[in-house]
Amino acid sequence: MFPRLEIRQTFVAIGIQTEPGFFQIRQYRPMVNPQTEPSRLEIHREPARLEIDADKAWDALAQGPHLATMLRIYAQGREAILEQIAEIVQKGDRMAAIHIPQDPVGEMATEWHRPIRIADAVAGPVSYDNVDIRFIPDQLSFSYQSAQVTFDPLTAKPEIQYHPGKVNIYLRQKNHLEIRVVGLDARV
Repeated sequence: MFPRLEIRQTFVAIGIQTEPGFFQIRQYRPMVNPQTEPSRLEIHREPARLEIDADKAWDALAQGPHLATMLRIYAQGREAILEQIAEIVQKGDRMAAIHIPQDPVGEMATEWHRPIRIADAVAGPVSYDNVDIRFIPDQLSFSYQSAQVTFDPLTAKPEIQYHPGKVNIYLRQKNHLEIRVVGLDARV
């Protein structure tokens, strides 16, 4: 038998092991934080009033304010003096009229009981409408403020983490070449 060459060859084998990459995403819930201010209704009430002004009535009774009384006396003083002078002149004329048979002194004595009318100068005008009455009814005022809601949202940003994948490449089988002679007698 003839010797022959025998060649055996094994090819290389590469192994690849992979782990895929992945994202890990985590986000906390947002918080709204609403704040409410309640509505408000305010009612302001002023009670009813009855105002009575009796100043004119007191003035008509000569019991009014001092300054007003003095101003009235001052304003009517000249007229009162002229009236008194006219009355004195009238009495003098009556006494001078001797042709009238009545006694002038007796007549003047009968009229003497009448007091001097200073109250006319001091007192104010007399009227049925000297007392002023004024009624002011209740007064209500309303102020309304509507409710208000405000939001203060707190949003959380997402937390993103990336875990990279892994690739492991390794030699699973080496290449091998084996050459041998077959059929050769080694004894020879």
